[in-house]
Amino acid sequence: MMFVESKLRPPQVRQPFVRRSRLEQKLGDAGERSVTLVSAEAGSGKSALVASWLSDRRYSSAWVSLDREDSNPVRFWTYIIEAVRRELPSLGNRATSMVSSQHNSSWYAVVEEFARELTEAVDARPERFVLVVDDIQKIGRANTIDGFDLFLDLSPKWFQIVVISREDPDISLSRRRVARDVSEIRYDDLRFTTEEAVELCTQLGAGVLSQSDSAVLGKRTEGWVAGIQLAMINVRHHEQPASFVQSFSGDNRFVADYLADEIIDSQSEIVRDFLLKTSELSELNSELCSEVVGNKSASECGKMLLYLERTNMFVVALDDHRELYRYHHLFRDSLRRRLTLDQPGISPEVNRRASLWYARLGLYDLAFSHALRTDDPAFAIATVETFVDELLWRSQDYNTLSDWFARIPEAALQDSPKLLLAIAWMNVFSGNVAATATILNNVDRAIKVSSPEDARSLLAEWSALQALNRARMGEFDAASYAESAEVLLEETELEESNRQSTIM
Repeated sequence: MMFVESKLRPPQVRQPFVRRSRLEQKLGDAGERSVTLVSAEAGSGKSALVASWLSDRRYSSAWVSLDREDSNPVRFWTYIIEAVRRELPSLGNRATSMVSSQHNSSWYAVVEEFARELTEAVDARPERFVLVVDDIQKIGRANTIDGFDLFLDLSPKWFQIVVISREDPDISLSRRRVARDVSEIRYDDLRFTTEEAVELCTQLGAGVLSQSDSAVLGKRTEGWVAGIQLAMINVRHHEQPASFVQSFSGDNRFVADYLADEIIDSQSEIVRDFLLKTSELSELNSELCSEVVGNKSASECGKMLLYLERTNMFVVALDDHRELYRYHHLFRDSLRRRLTLDQPGISPEVNRRASLWYARLGLYDLAFSHALRTDDPAFAIATVETFVDELLWRSQDYNTLSDWFARIPEAALQDSPKLLLAIAWMNVFSGNVAATATILNNVDRAIKVSSPEDARSLLAEWSALQALNRARMGEFDAASYAESAEVLLEETELEESNRQSTIM
């Protein structure tokens, strides 16, 4: 069999490069475990970390980079054994002779023989040997992975195996965790600290960014090394580097292209559709995802979220029960941009569904936030009207109401007598009689133009406000407004009583 030599060599550690001493120490301390798993999203620096660690150690080592074709157990074990034999020529001979004659059902024999040769080696073995298996997520055949799982169990302690993957392989991780027989390095470990981000930016930018701007970039990328590198490509050619850093997001073309090529486009249509539609959500749970996706049950969405986490799809668990997640900020930005391009017109509907879901739970801040993103002022108005009495009278959260009113288009606000009355009450409470008078004039016009079903009760409230405000202004007609309010309230109560009688 002819070998692709590049598959049997570790990647070069390219400069500039930031040494990750804390993680290299963890790799070095994991020698007694049957496997060390380095599992994280694309562009997290997994392979570079392991290659850097090996380059500075005296361990004997072998490296195998896998691709889709290596799912075939013949290719898989031929490469694994060949990689080891190049460093330890006297080992693996018997297993090699068995490989070409094996059928799919008998790979355990090859695995057991190879492990036996390693275990029986005395004079031929070094004190420590490291086998690195990179990109194991590309292996799609169960019998190949099952054989490798067995190999992890049978290999001797001096034979350290490091597995690098974009997703968790099926190698009995739960059992190994209980037995304390696996060491894991994950995305949270690989995220650059502020100090590491500053060092990398300094090396890449040759002083283009200040330390404080480099620290900001580290936070905006959440320590994702590929994100920092892609940003620095732009920074070096930007007239205002500091301004660019402040606005850097996942819709930057370099980031968007990278994520599209490496992640989004490689997913199945079902997964891609889920990613795009749920990208409008700041937090993800199974019920909310079911609501916005529209064609999956909460149970199916829960399984999808677990799948995204297991495959390191830039999701971050927000609790210990694996019920609440969020997307990495840059990944979410890129997905939202892609949603606009691939499914124009879907975003408003997704946000409408999310808003209604949050409204049913009484989570008014999130309901309003999504309502605004529907680009439908009437829907945003209706959402605020749902909660205005709660915020105005019960919780008296005037700051939230003021913020909401400021974010609604003025023209749309003028069409809602209910919200204009709320604004008038807030001005009454603050003693601003002039502003209250102006708003009440607008309320009168809005009621006449819109003719709402509850016009009588709105007019009663308007009259009561007029009476209160005009009394504060020292106007003599305040009493007549109070009398009108009382009459209208009585008529409203009678009308409601008659309506209830009709229903019964």
